[in-house]
Amino acid sequence: MASESVGADASRRVPGEAHRVQSVLLGIDQGAALVGPAAGGFLLQWAGPGGMLAAVGGLSLLAALIAVRAPRTAPRVVASAGKGLRVGWSTLWSLPALVRLVTGLVLSNLALGVLEAAVPVLLVERLDRPTSSVRIVWSAAAAVSLTTIALSRYAITRWGLRAVGRLAALVTAGSFFALAGADSYPAYLVLVAVFMAADGVLAVVLRTLRSRLIPAHVFGSTLSVTVMILRLPYPLAGALVAVTAPAGLGRVIVVCGVLQCLGLVLAFVRPGRRGRHGRGRHRRALEPAGR
Repeated sequence: MASESVGADASRRVPGEAHRVQSVLLGIDQGAALVGPAAGGFLLQWAGPGGMLAAVGGLSLLAALIAVRAPRTAPRVVASAGKGLRVGWSTLWSLPALVRLVTGLVLSNLALGVLEAAVPVLLVERLDRPTSSVRIVWSAAAAVSLTTIALSRYAITRWGLRAVGRLAALVTAGSFFALAGADSYPAYLVLVAVFMAADGVLAVVLRTLRSRLIPAHVFGSTLSVTVMILRLPYPLAGALVAVTAPAGLGRVIVVCGVLQCLGLVLAFVRPGRRGRHGRGRHRRALEPAGR
């Protein structure tokens, strides 16, 4: 939340370049997610648990020191947690475009959560692959996703936010549906990598839209509410996979794929036609960057 708040502030300083800021931030997240496990394994091997925990503590302290030294860009407003939640909820429901975007993100996260929980089960139980094959799949997917996230800012600059978002949504949905019928390890490897690559680009697009739609003076409280909502699909996805036999996971993937398609259509529908508040602002928020 802190990272995205700072990113939104930076985006407002460079109009038309918000997608570049979000691409860099998401690239940092993905890069850390790729390097972190490898570094943790190395530290466990050569320094033991104590050395790894000392490294984690040192990195946390360094991050805190950097954050303290960062200049404040706006006066700090202290409010109670309850008031912040009320402000966030009221802001969310007053912006129909943001409601549609959050709904699309929720359904997309449900599909992502099902994928993350189901792929290890499918590889180990259905294809009788060793657990190491799961690590290979996710490592390859993370590397491909990191590359596409880095390239997405150039594509958005050239073709616009909506066009790139629609293409990424199409690829995401197509690869997710194809996973339901995959029957070999190479197919899972390729399809998961394609899905995660498109999902990474989609995340850049949707985060950019969210940073444009939420007013600056209530960004933190509204973002906190949306983040809480967006976390809800993950335990539901885990529960769905837990109660479903491996043979039935294909049907679960298909259903979640349909829901994801509906959510992405809802997220990318042109806003402002029936909304009551801020029609022009919502429409401009979804226009291609740089136009």
